Amino acid sequence: MTERQVVRAVRAVYPGYDSPLHSKAKNPFYYGIRTLQRVDEIIADVSGVVVPQKTRKPENRKYTDRLYCRVSPETMKKVEYYTSEERITKDKFLNDLIKRFFAEREEKDG
Repeated sequence: MTERQVVRAVRAVYPGYDSPLHSKAKNPFYYGIRTLQRVDEIIADVSGVVVPQKTRKPENRKYTDRLYCRVSPETMKKVEYYTSEERITKDKFLNDLIKRFFAEREEKDG
């Protein structure tokens, strides 16, 4: 089975799939592109070649939820200075700040 036939088979399901993308997906360590498991199944059906799919490790973090925000450059410099002086991570700094905010709020509401 030629590469062109494989690309056509995948393109039937995923219209944006083309030859350059197929070439990049064949070399994931260089390009950082990996195919979906469904695409691997299509390729295996068409060509008979089974592509192993790496599974992701489960997240091993104490706190799994995230908060994002944008800050001014001046604020970021202050945060970076404080965290480097105190030798703490930004995560710890923000967690402590949020906990302190809610503790003060509960004390105030009382």
